[in-house]
Amino acid sequence: MATQPYLQVDQLLGESNYRHWKAVWRDKKAMATSTLVDSIHPSMLDRLEGAGWDIADRDPFHLWTAIPQVLQKMPAGAVMDLTREFGTIESGDFPTLHAFLARALTLKRHLCELAGGDTPIFTYFLLNGIRKQYPALCEKHAAMGAVDWTAVVLDICHKANAQEFSNSSLAAVQGLGFEKRRV
Repeated sequence: MATQPYLQVDQLLGESNYRHWKAVWRDKKAMATSTLVDSIHPSMLDRLEGAGWDIADRDPFHLWTAIPQVLQKMPAGAVMDLTREFGTIESGDFPTLHAFLARALTLKRHLCELAGGDTPIFTYFLLNGIRKQYPALCEKHAAMGAVDWTAVVLDICHKANAQEFSNSSLAAVQGLGFEKRRV
């Protein structure tokens, strides 16, 4: 991003310099609008136009105030896509249980930000994601009645850590030449 030097505008004294002062401000305003437009991705400009901002409007304030209004309106499609992914996520689709949990936590965080809060359904999504590979862990929490997000995450972390330790121990033993030999 190129930086521009600070631009100063002469002080308005009265009628004597009003026309010059106004012309300078018009130019500065056009430069501000141009800088704003140049710093926005074309797809975002399309969204702004779709929301009612007129590209012919050369007032930078109108563009500046339109941006947060458009960004705060999250398209339902994005929320639905994240919800669909979270609802169908499965631990078997990831190389490790840690990778599965990291993705689930990311999805939950995004949905909480977009949807405006937490909900118990996220815990059920998480349990559903481990149901096939870890049925005992899933049943343990389902049997409790009221499921707790933190308890489920901690149990999955413990399980993932145990698997990681087991895998690293096995690799260490095999690296020492203790693997089975064929006769």
